[in-house]
Amino acid sequence: MKLNQLVNKLFKKEDEIIYAKEDSPFTSLTPIDNATSIDVYKEALSFALGEEPIKDIALTGPYGSGKSSIIQTFEKENSHYKFLNISLASFKEKGKDKADIKLIERSILQQMLYGADALWGRC
Repeated sequence: MKLNQLVNKLFKKEDEIIYAKEDSPFTSLTPIDNATSIDVYKEALSFALGEEPIKDIALTGPYGSGKSSIIQTFEKENSHYKFLNISLASFKEKGKDKADIKLIERSILQQMLYGADALWGRC
């Protein structure tokens, strides 16, 4: 089977080929800022931001579950808030069972300092 035929077969839906932009069978896996079907997440984030003692909010989930798209969509729709995103992507070093807590702390502090500079300007 030729590669083109295989790609066409993989992307068939109701006898139509579904293509992304410019007739390409590929789509970007980067986060988007117009995610749909996330109303429950928007409601939860709005609730949390409205509660006085809550200062930090974290979203967790497996790779590709839409965490960044939810956050970016919420940020776009709620521009009256200031957001500082901190990623704890992966801190486990090769050959070690546990991540180095100092490495995690340093990364969080760096992201906070550099992110705050970007949000509010240099102090």
